[in-house]
Amino acid sequence: MKLVWLLTFSIVLATTGCSSATVPGVGAPVESVSPVPAQGEPPRWAPSVRSPRDARGVPPCDVLSEEQIRELGFLPDTAVESINSTTQSCGWSSATDDTNPVGLEINSDSNLAALDIVHNLRETFARFEPTEVGGHPAIRADDLPDNGCALYIAIADHQGISIEYNAANRPLPDPCEIPRRMGAFILANLPPLT
Repeated sequence: MKLVWLLTFSIVLATTGCSSATVPGVGAPVESVSPVPAQGEPPRWAPSVRSPRDARGVPPCDVLSEEQIRELGFLPDTAVESINSTTQSCGWSSATDDTNPVGLEINSDSNLAALDIVHNLRETFARFEPTEVGGHPAIRADDLPDNGCALYIAIADHQGISIEYNAANRPLPDPCEIPRRMGAFILANLPPLT
């Protein structure tokens, strides 16, 4: 099964006042940012990353250990890597169901903000839920039924990862459980941004 990932970014420069908001059923309270840009600067929609990590130079299939991949229910030896000029991606097959893959994309070398374009496109998604993963701003934004999840996580202000999970058309109580756990593993594995 071929995975299709959406990972896009937008230019940002300004940060603004924050308030705390809780999204029902999704993670802990997250900061929401109201755009109040300085003159001539584009608005910043997503909150800044307080403890940025660095994915530069890390191949996408190496962001998780084999043990972590197995713990998530996937087969390490099924990794399929793809790299283009702006993103790197990797996908794994399920240990129990070939039609139940997971995939991720990383943008680690960008002048663009990790979550702003997802915020800018929020009206195009059936589901748009700001949240946090491992203390980092994240957004669930997708048109998937209750059997899949597309989760976008800011690694740093200008580095991001998207994780898409398709549960083989079977409803799940929490279709974002695997992407959240995978994102937390990745954030813990990456070195701090210096």
